[in-house]
Amino acid sequence: MSDRDDLSQLIDLAEGGNPFAQNWLGAKLATGDGVQQDLQQALYWYLKAANAGYTHAKWNAGSMLIDGEGDIAPNPELGMQLIEEAAQANESSACLFLALSL
Repeated sequence: MSDRDDLSQLIDLAEGGNPFAQNWLGAKLATGDGVQQDLQQALYWYLKAANAGYTHAKWNAGSMLIDGEGDIAPNPELGMQLIEEAAQANESSACLFLALSL
């Protein structure tokens, strides 16, 4: 199976509502891993996964929103809410962020 096939399968899973695939696609878009970097689309997929309850996606989206990242408009209230929800579910990066923010 080629990288293109893998990406196509990931997109199909994400579009089908799989929160793990949505978060993974968001990560690929955020970093430009095998795709053209697109922070707006990355945030879109992170938020889809976060709305489905996927904890790590809450951290990913929240960290993009705190100060804004690239062309993402800052939304510190929503960003902090998502990070706090991730920390309550024991997401380690969110816990560390909150600990260092005190």
